Amino acid sequence: MNYIASEFIGIDGNDHKPKYRQLIAAVLRAVATGQLGIGAPLPSINRLCRDCNISRDTAVKAYAELARDGVIRSCHGKGFFIAAAADDLRELRVLLLMDTINLYKEDIYRGTIAALPGNARTDMLFHHFSPSVAATLLRQQGSSYDGIGIIPPGKMCGEELIAAIKTLSEGGRRIFMLDWPADDLPMPGAFQNFQHSFDAALAPYKEELRRYRRLNLSISKPYNHILAELNDGFVQFCTRQQLNFSTDEAAVPVAGELYLTVNDLDMVKLIKCGLASGLRPGEDYGLITYNETPVNELICGGLSSISTDFIKLGQCFADFMLGRNDSAVTVIPARLIRRHSF
Repeated sequence: MNYIASEFIGIDGNDHKPKYRQLIAAVLRAVATGQLGIGAPLPSINRLCRDCNISRDTAVKAYAELARDGVIRSCHGKGFFIAAAADDLRELRVLLLMDTINLYKEDIYRGTIAALPGNARTDMLFHHFSPSVAATLLRQQGSSYDGIGIIPPGKMCGEELIAAIKTLSEGGRRIFMLDWPADDLPMPGAFQNFQHSFDAALAPYKEELRRYRRLNLSISKPYNHILAELNDGFVQFCTRQQLNFSTDEAAVPVAGELYLTVNDLDMVKLIKCGLASGLRPGEDYGLITYNETPVNELICGGLSSISTDFIKLGQCFADFMLGRNDSAVTVIPARLIRRHSF
């Protein structure tokens, strides 16, 4: 029996996709290019593990997903075989329309592609908080996609963007809101709850917070709706827990106090001001940032952060695209990632 050649299913160590998704993509590619037709045999689980140097769990997961999608079938005692022709593997096209570029948007993207099948193509575009740019992009390119995940440009989409979204939705495109809801366009989505972030992340540590003389929230003006909700949530949390607090925009670190920063520039300024006075986060004062980034592990021995699971946001969008979850709203709670600085 001739099996699919090893070069068709190699694992690329430099590819950011999970190994099981690389295997799925390789099989789909071989079918789409005619290298494998209906009835063509595939390697056994054991052989796949040996040839690709992967775990059994990885191989089983890849074959299970291919079988679920109707690409392959298994025959007891005989093995696995291709069950779909090239014409059956139409590319699933997905668009993520984001507000701006930053590291956590990459996490949403990674969560999306990891949960979509191997025949999916996921693109990203950016509207930079402009409703008119978002509407123009959707009018010009939206019809090329099967589904679109949108981070709204603000709490309101506006008539032009709403019209573009409704046209695509009525044309059969699946539309999903990400990160926060738009008040003027109720749609299915996966969101953060900014006003509840501090309570969700810090309430389990309320007794440890009391060792600080004061909690300081540093938010640069001008406010947008996210910053306003974070500010309100911080004030409510501290008031409810009877913690001494301040919302000083230009906070300078003082020994024995805790500081919460919402953007990286404020965090860098705070650390630099502290170092100039001989104060270090985690030793002389506490510091917690908002939104996890990979560099947080490296700065000042490790910065604690309050963050939503952005990978999960992307997975929720993928599940919606595949019809696995059509619920109106999923809220992903914030959690504290604790390190040296707190």
